[in-house]
Amino acid sequence: MTAHQLAHRINAQGTKGKGLARQLDRAGREASGDIVAAVTNPTNTAPYLPRGYEDVLARSLRTKTEVRLLRERTITVVVWAEGKRYRRHLDRIDAGTLKHPVFGRGRRLRARSPLREKFPSGRYPNPWVAQTLRSGVISRTGASAMPRAVQRFQNAAARIATEIERG
Repeated sequence: MTAHQLAHRINAQGTKGKGLARQLDRAGREASGDIVAAVTNPTNTAPYLPRGYEDVLARSLRTKTEVRLLRERTITVVVWAEGKRYRRHLDRIDAGTLKHPVFGRGRRLRARSPLREKFPSGRYPNPWVAQTLRSGVISRTGASAMPRAVQRFQNAAARIATEIERG
């Protein structure tokens, strides 16, 4: 039975179908927990990130699971990371670029630089660097957990389908 056929049967159940739909939503949220656990686990992200940064990123990661009923049931896991002031650029990190300041390193300003007024010593402190990483820190770790999540959701859907058939 496809997901569309299952949704049609749940809707045909009437008020009893609402409880079954809630069970299906709950099963989707529980199945997405596998993906959330894989993405937020520092041991899974360690091969993609510089040493020590995987713990920093894991502590700042936040997730939200959205379950929507459009034509079919859609389950989306939204991942973001909070920084000190702003959100971290997870799309850039996932693409393989980590921008960060290099402490203790300064840059000399040109003689007629407009920044001379702000830095009269002629040194511009703390320039930023773009460090290349292995891409896919979020997308690949999430995709690796996807088969487990799909299997859990399919098991729950089969359980609900048998409950509908029993009446």
